[in-house]
Amino acid sequence: MKRRKIITLAIAILMLTSIFTGCGVKQQSSNEVDQAATTRIVKHSMGETEIPADPKRVIDLVGMLDNLISLDLEVIAAPSAKSWAGFDFAPYELERHKGEIVPIEDGWSPNLEQLMSLEPDLIIGIEGMEDNYEDLSKIAPTIFLSHEWGDLRAGLRELGVIFNREEKAEEVIKEYDQIANEAKMKLQSVVGEDEEAMFLRINNKFYRVYNNYGQVGRLLYDDLGFKLMKDYPVEEWSQDLSLEGLFVYNPNRIFLMTNSGAEPEKLLNELEKSNIWKNLDAVKNDHVYNANNFIYYAQGPIGSQILIEQILQNIIK
Repeated sequence: MKRRKIITLAIAILMLTSIFTGCGVKQQSSNEVDQAATTRIVKHSMGETEIPADPKRVIDLVGMLDNLISLDLEVIAAPSAKSWAGFDFAPYELERHKGEIVPIEDGWSPNLEQLMSLEPDLIIGIEGMEDNYEDLSKIAPTIFLSHEWGDLRAGLRELGVIFNREEKAEEVIKEYDQIANEAKMKLQSVVGEDEEAMFLRINNKFYRVYNNYGQVGRLLYDDLGFKLMKDYPVEEWSQDLSLEGLFVYNPNRIFLMTNSGAEPEKLLNELEKSNIWKNLDAVKNDHVYNANNFIYYAQGPIGSQILIEQILQNIIK
């Protein structure tokens, strides 16, 4: 009898041990799943990086603020445009972004102490910043974008993958394409097929024109169908011209941007007083349009839509 009780007790202990051991294994497995769900591995131009599954403190060193906002994301810091555009961030970005954005003076050569003090959980850079990658990675997980600069759609899709928002990125692209295509059709009814357009930027020391590369080229020549000057060397991203050089192209329409500051304003005044400027076809036909915000606004879909509306209002009267 005594022996039977001992055997029964031993069996009970074994069963309880088995149950608790099973629970322990199940709990451990659950913890592993929870841990895995908090991070993701992302492939990018510098390799593979483990990042938070849902980053909350993102630093943008590239100038992708508009794109990030369009994907319903927030950042804690981004490059300032004050030195050339006159503002840190565009008003429409500040209106749509929920939190404060710290301006970074130079995304390509950032103040590492400033970045560290912001305690980011993700840093977004781009190819060409390789010299800073190791230092940035010590501050927080760092991802380098690889899309061609100015390619709005590729940029949105790349961000969509990083932030696990591919469907949202496609929605934004589809909406933008519809707006751009409708605008292109409207412009074709007014702008002649052979008319050439120039994006002219005045800086401290130069009159600069651009080809169809970059965000403004993409907007004007690809999305809206304006024609690049036929004699422009397309392999050159930009050209710095003299006043006489402007007359060589003599476009039908000019989108004119003047950088912020006294020196660009001085060059603008010299330009507007010159006989060369007054004899350009675009000037004589009142086809010169204010493009002061073009470089900044065209960086993302929200700003690009604002510019499209502005262009339509200026041209279709």
